[in-house]
Amino acid sequence: MPNFKPVWFLAKGERGTNSQVFATRQEANDSAAARFMVWTAPTGYDVEETMAPVTYFRTPERGDVSYAWQMSMYKDNLIDDMEMLRSGEWEPDDDSIDAHIDTIIALHDRRKNLHTPRLLMPMPMPKPEESES
Repeated sequence: MPNFKPVWFLAKGERGTNSQVFATRQEANDSAAARFMVWTAPTGYDVEETMAPVTYFRTPERGDVSYAWQMSMYKDNLIDDMEMLRSGEWEPDDDSIDAHIDTIIALHDRRKNLHTPRLLMPMPMPKPEESES
C-alpha cells in the first residue's frame, strides 16, 4: 500500500519534494498546503504516491509531526513513568497500563497510527531550541 509525500510545483515546470512521507493523502495534502502558504518559490502543490516509509503525521493542533520526535517523546515518557512506578509515586489504573502497552507496541511498528486518541499521552511541547524543523 503506498504512502504519500507532498510535492510543490516550482518555476519552469520543476517539482520539489522534501523528506516528509505521510500515511494518508489528506495529511500530505494538508502539509503541502500549509508549507505552500509560507514559501515564495513554489507556484503550486500536489501529492504523489510513494513506497518510502512514513516519516511524519499531521494533526490540526501541531501540524507536521516527525515520527522520530514523537517516538523520542513517548520513550522519554515511558521511562519517566516506569521510574515513578518503581519508586511508588504512581499507581496506574487499567487504562494507563493499556495505553502504555499500546505505546510500546507502536514504538516497534512505525506504520502504526501513533496519533490515535488512545495513544495520545499528555506531552510537554518542546522549547523552541529543542523543536525539530
